[in-house]
Order: sequence, then C-alpha cells, then structure tokens
Amino acid sequence: MTGTTEKAAKELGAFLEFGGHAATLEAIVPKNGYSRLSAYTIGCMQARRRHIVELDPVRYNSSEFDLIAVLSPTWAFTFSPPAYSFISNLPKAKEGQKAIVITTNRGTPGDGPRALGEALQKRGYEVLAEITVSKEGNLREELKAKLKL
Repeated sequence: MTGTTEKAAKELGAFLEFGGHAATLEAIVPKNGYSRLSAYTIGCMQARRRHIVELDPVRYNSSEFDLIAVLSPTWAFTFSPPAYSFISNLPKAKEGQKAIVITTNRGTPGDGPRALGEALQKRGYEVLAEITVSKEGNLREELKAKLKL
C-alpha cells in the first residue's frame, strides 16, 4: 500500500546480488485486495486472528531455491494476512533450505518477525534472520549485521 515493503524487497535483492547470489522477487498478492480502509479494519482483524486469505497464484516454486525471504508490512502489531497465507501454503522445506523474515513498520514492530519465523520453522525452514525495519530504518545495515551468507 505504501511501497515500503516492496522497497525493502528490492534492497534485499540488491544486497544478495552484491554478495554474489542470484535473487528473484515475487509479490504476494491477495486475490481480493485491500483498500486503505479495509486494510485497517478487516485486514487488521484478519492479521490478529491469523486468518488465511486466498492468494493469486505464484510464479515460482519455493523448492527451487536454497533460500527464501518473506517480507511483510506490520498490520495490527503483527504480519499481514497475505504473508501468513503464503507461508501456510508453502510445501515443507527441502533439506537445508533456509529463510529470512523481514517486516516493515512505521513505529512498532510487534510480534511479526518472530511469529513469521516460527511459522517458517514449522514448515522445516532454517530461519537465518528475523529483521524488522521502520520506514526510516536502514535495512542494509541490519542485513550486514544479521546475515552471514
């Protein structure tokens, strides 16, 4: 809605590519999108209740990657319903598959990074980092400090 999470995804991709890794970006899109009003009313209730929403089909198979990153804006002090739905629909991780979690926020991160990390661990992923960044935050510095790829 604000572009902050998309900007963070692009910054993560650039960081990985600078480190010699290939990066592929894909948006997690709910089939029934949210307006600003419905995001703050319906979407926040769904986020708190861990509601699974229907998503548009993804182009890539997660098992083709050694590392996946799931990014989400913070809604109601947690992650967004599309991010949770995406993780809930992931196949079990292949042997040694890793993950990174990044949430964006405008002040209070809530439990989003930890909760998304736990959801990925339940799917068998080794979570390398759980990062939250405010709009003014510097994701690149967080990545340098927390990721050793």
